[in-house]
Amino acid sequence: IQATKFIRWRVRTAARRRDAAEFARAVSHDDARVTCGAFVRWCGFVAEGRERARELARADAFHRKLTRASAFDAWRARAARTRSANVDRLARAWRSWLMLRDRARRLEAMATAHTDALAVTFRDAYLLPSAFQTWAAFAARNHRRYAAMEFAETSRARRALHAWRAAMEDARASTPLEDTTNSPAASPARTPTRASTSAPIVS
Repeated sequence: IQATKFIRWRVRTAARRRDAAEFARAVSHDDARVTCGAFVRWCGFVAEGRERARELARADAFHRKLTRASAFDAWRARAARTRSANVDRLARAWRSWLMLRDRARRLEAMATAHTDALAVTFRDAYLLPSAFQTWAAFAARNHRRYAAMEFAETSRARRALHAWRAAMEDARASTPLEDTTNSPAASPARTPTRASTSAPIVS
C-alpha cells in the first residue's frame, strides 16, 4: 500500500511538475507571442511612421516644388505684365511727347506767323512814314550842307570881287588922268598896270 501510495504520489508529483513546466512554457510562449506581436505592431507603427514621414517629406517637397513653380510662373507672368505695362507706359509717354512737340511746333509756327503779321503790319503802318522822315532828314542835311558850301563859295567869290574892286580903285587912284583920245600910246602903258593889279586878284 505504501509503495502504491508512493508511486501514485510520485506520479502526481511528476504530473504536477510536468503541468507546472508546461504552464511555465505556455506562459513564456504567451509572453513571447505577446511580446512578438507587440514588437511586430511596434515595428509596423514605426514603419508606418517612417512611411508617413517620407510621405510628408515627399508631399512637402512636392508642395515646395509646386510653390516654386507657381511662384516662378506668377513672377514670370507679373514680369511679363510689368514689361508690357512699361512698354505701354513708354509708348504713351512717347505719344504724349510727340503730341506736345507737334503742339509746340504748331504754337511756334502760329507765334512766328503772328510775329510776321505784326511785323508786316508794323512795316505797312510805320515803314513808309519813317522812310520818308529818314529821306527828309537826309535831304535836309544835304540841303544844309550844299547851302553851306554854296554860301562859302559865294562868300569867297564876293570877297575876291571886293578885293578886286578895291585893287582897281587903288590902281585908278594912283594912276594920273591922261587924255586917251589924243595919245593912243597911253593905252599900252595902262594895260600892264591892269594886268599887274589884276594878277593877285585872280590868284
